[in-house]
Amino acid sequence: MSRELASEPVYDAWEMDTVPCTIIIPVYNEEKIVRQNTLALLEFMRDKRIACEIILGSNGSTDATPALIERLAADLPNVKSFHLDRRGAGLAFIRGVEMASHEFIVSVDMDLADDLEFIPLALRLLQDFEMVIGCKHLRSQHRPFMRQLG
Repeated sequence: MSRELASEPVYDAWEMDTVPCTIIIPVYNEEKIVRQNTLALLEFMRDKRIACEIILGSNGSTDATPALIERLAADLPNVKSFHLDRRGAGLAFIRGVEMASHEFIVSVDMDLADDLEFIPLALRLLQDFEMVIGCKHLRSQHRPFMRQLG
């Protein structure tokens, strides 16, 4: 899906059906997919009528990812970004939590390999539970074998 960045805010006037959430995405050398997948995620959230901010956290990226996420954050009002020199998705997640504007936080991978329908489900469950955890091992994966082992 190839899209141009919107010249106006992506969802300033949305009437949302749920409380807003923060989506944290640790990214490492994702220059080929970061832009299109961020836009796809924003579109999904808009279509589901869920207000959100997306925090893109580069953790040790050595490609153009840091510059790309900085540009996305400059162009899109509901996107924030940061770059850490050290690798580690956990470090990026912690920094994202520190930056989060909303009480409800969801973390997804930049490749959007998981079913995005998990996000609205998790947000509904977070109304009654303090934590919701999704598990990749309960579904088939379309990821390289070495990534599945991690």
